Amino acid sequence: MKAERLERGRVRLSGKVWADEFGEDRRLPWIAFYDKMHADYGFPGYKAAADALRSLGDCEK
Repeated sequence: MKAERLERGRVRLSGKVWADEFGEDRRLPWIAFYDKMHADYGFPGYKAAADALRSLGDCEK
């Protein structure tokens, strides 16, 4: 998974087969969502998504 900041306050999260863009204000809620999904289901892709978003900085954990 790869996360990057785009122009106009957007964030892009992309994997091998899909990508999504959303506002920076949604980044922390998406991290929480992916962390919960990983905790609930154990799928490593959820952890990779959360870690990629977290790697952009400005958040805890």
